[in-house]
Amino acid sequence: MIIVAYERKYLEIGAEKRGGKDEQKIENRLYTTPWNHIESAIAYSLELPLFIFCQKGLHEEGLIESKTDWYVKHIDIKPGVFSDPDVSEPLRAWITRRAIPKFKKFSIFGNLMGRVKFGEMTPSEIWEFVVFVGAIFSVGATHFRA
Repeated sequence: MIIVAYERKYLEIGAEKRGGKDEQKIENRLYTTPWNHIESAIAYSLELPLFIFCQKGLHEEGLIESKTDWYVKHIDIKPGVFSDPDVSEPLRAWITRRAIPKFKKFSIFGNLMGRVKFGEMTPSEIWEFVVFVGAIFSVGATHFRA
């Protein structure tokens, strides 16, 4: 699963744990959409490989932060960014080392070969198929965008 987290909300002045003994002032903080956290959590719970592109300066929290189970690549969101080798090469390495080996374990490849009809697939297999198609699309869009 590839997530692209970019600014959705900007908080100029605020507080975290407002009114509590651990209150902290917040200034000039960028947040992404909650959907990035939901999508990441779904992928993680399904044990899918997870790669997150994160806009530089975005507040890291939840799954939008580097951990040992997934990778966060901080980038400047701008036209042509995915043509930059500093961005595309880590993605290619992740696909080669994490995504392809993981997908080889999924039963979806048998389904793609026509052994199972779409209507007979389980919700998990349908989700695997959607993620697989999305990953292939992302790689193709990244590769042919230049």
